[in-house]
Amino acid sequence: MSKYKSWLKNPSRFISMTGYTIEDFNRLLPYFEEAHDQYLSKHEISGKKKSGFRRFVIYQSSPLPSYGDRLCFILFYFKHKVSFSPLGDRMVRYYPNEDIQLLEFDRETGTFVNYSTFKLDVGTSLAFAGGCSFSPNGQYLYVAALTNIYQFDMAASDISATQTTVATWDGFVDPIAISFLNCQLGPDCKIYILGGGDTKYYHIIHNPDEPGLACNVEQRGLVLPTPSGASIPYFPNYRLGPIDNPGLPCSPVVASNNSPLPLPEGQVWPNPAHDQLSFSLVENRIKSISLRDAMGRVVKTVSLGSNSEAYTMSVSDLAGGLYFWVMEDVKGRSLVGKVIIQ
Repeated sequence: MSKYKSWLKNPSRFISMTGYTIEDFNRLLPYFEEAHDQYLSKHEISGKKKSGFRRFVIYQSSPLPSYGDRLCFILFYFKHKVSFSPLGDRMVRYYPNEDIQLLEFDRETGTFVNYSTFKLDVGTSLAFAGGCSFSPNGQYLYVAALTNIYQFDMAASDISATQTTVATWDGFVDPIAISFLNCQLGPDCKIYILGGGDTKYYHIIHNPDEPGLACNVEQRGLVLPTPSGASIPYFPNYRLGPIDNPGLPCSPVVASNNSPLPLPEGQVWPNPAHDQLSFSLVENRIKSISLRDAMGRVVKTVSLGSNSEAYTMSVSDLAGGLYFWVMEDVKGRSLVGKVIIQ
């Protein structure tokens, strides 16, 4: 049985491995199949353009014998072994016992360029698992290699020569070794590292923009009330701005003393919907409504000014599936939700 099919039997493990629920994965899969076949109709598996017209076939003896297996592998790979720089211009791939791979990313063309590698020297230390993450300013790369955490200066001409050990596992066990695994830059500009696997511990790099030991690694700095499911939350860099003003990927202060505005009260019905979908707000006016498909693409949008408390939208022309709606009121507050169209 493939890993994909075995993971499907355990929803918690599936989301831990891929970052997706089974339902969201199944909605994404048809789009992946189409893109997969379109790409491989013109390219070899190595990425080179085809010189002939030989059709690509997935054989059952393949290590990834189905579209589901291939998509699972890609999602797992990017969730655990790849890190983009906060500026979106470089990507690092770390895999145990191999050189670290570095690619520059051209944000204008959406292509990777200037492939290179640099070495990670773990000596005799155990390093068969781990992860990596850039610091908020992008200067430093941290590699968690099971029993050690290493820092590299990505601005140096010889990156390998800057390897510095900033933490060594202290031997703590509960009930398994709370070592260093997957990494994630948090919204508070700290790097969180999964401790050992399905445990309740995360290690913290408190000052990842600082060189050497000044980065301040705290082992088991975050203790959860229950085990994590061998997973770590993924925070896409939604703050990334345009090339000439990329902005910052995080903020040391993630709290506010300002009380949030109360959300408007509203209704959307019926759900599931067939031909029409109705929206209404209580004691408020609707400014706009948008409807997106499972891939996040806007399929319908309407601006209502400030005169409507209710609106009915025709959805008879939409394919069946899951959709996400956003209803904004005249004060700029939004209600969001999802609806199934049959």
